Amino acid sequence: MRWDTTTVVRKYPSEYSPEGLYFVAKRYVPHDASNRGLTLLFFHCTGSHKEVWEPVIQSIFDRTAKTQNSAIVIREAWTFDWQSHGEAGRLNRDYLARLDAHVLATELVNGVKRFAATEQPFDNHTLIGIGHSSGMLTSFSRLLTTIDDSLPAVPYKALIVMEPSALTREVVRRTGMDMYDRMRALKVAIQKRCDNWATRKEAKAFFIKRMPWKAWDQRALELFLEHGLVELPVQNEDGTITTRVFLCCLPYQEGAAYYGHGDIHHVAAERLQTLDPSVPVHFMFSAREEVIPKYVRDSLLALRHVASLQFIPRSGHLVVQEKPDEVSAAIVRVLEGQAGIRANL
Repeated sequence: MRWDTTTVVRKYPSEYSPEGLYFVAKRYVPHDASNRGLTLLFFHCTGSHKEVWEPVIQSIFDRTAKTQNSAIVIREAWTFDWQSHGEAGRLNRDYLARLDAHVLATELVNGVKRFAATEQPFDNHTLIGIGHSSGMLTSFSRLLTTIDDSLPAVPYKALIVMEPSALTREVVRRTGMDMYDRMRALKVAIQKRCDNWATRKEAKAFFIKRMPWKAWDQRALELFLEHGLVELPVQNEDGTITTRVFLCCLPYQEGAAYYGHGDIHHVAAERLQTLDPSVPVHFMFSAREEVIPKYVRDSLLALRHVASLQFIPRSGHLVVQEKPDEVSAAIVRVLEGQAGIRANL
């Protein structure tokens, strides 16, 4: 299935910068799009970029093309960069490199809500929110866009919560600092790892030998090399200028997203519990409990009626990067109303 894409770049007010920060969204419209179809809004995980969803979107478009089932007709899809990630991270880099604070997930929340309110791209659309959390970000952004405050809430018909990292206060009381210790360890590891290379070829050679990248689908890795890295001039000791390849998301910003976002993970869990019961919430988990332990999964599932529960076979926490075709199949099952069947592990 072929598609047309449009990238939208805006600079919106920000609590971090008096000049504002860039917000970037990307629209995908299948060639057989119908105005009666669904609009899918995708939110990426920490350390990633909006294009990580493209293999999933392509697969969904392929699976639903020329369908006779009106429940799975697709109108369009949208992806968004958190302002410190991907293309937005590249555009905001000069400012963020001087910033000694990490940009909270609320920045993406406000960007999506402001975009929806000021430009009305989703008016008269039937919206499905889909997010994958790789460490205290995406599930929050999607859930928090449902809150009415100074900006109107985004009205979803349904939510698909994939490997959510929201955390209830009750779990913390029962388990002590276990989850915090896990996230702190991830933060330290991320902020110590290599973040620049001479060329993209050298970067690829680095990634394919190391976890988590060596477990990724080839399409996800190639997209990361294209959209998750940026070439920048570097001044050498002798005064000459060379070009090196850096991560679009600064390690400080990525690491802080795992540990250091305050109560936002608790707020997301509380919002999950108080969300209008008429909005179905569908859960998806990886087969392996790599980042989100069972006790956290169970606590989230107990917060509200679960519209459906699926496990993606042979997958770890970065399920979107590892198993994009299986993720798309699971999403289509939700859209078809058949997701009550648990996938075999």
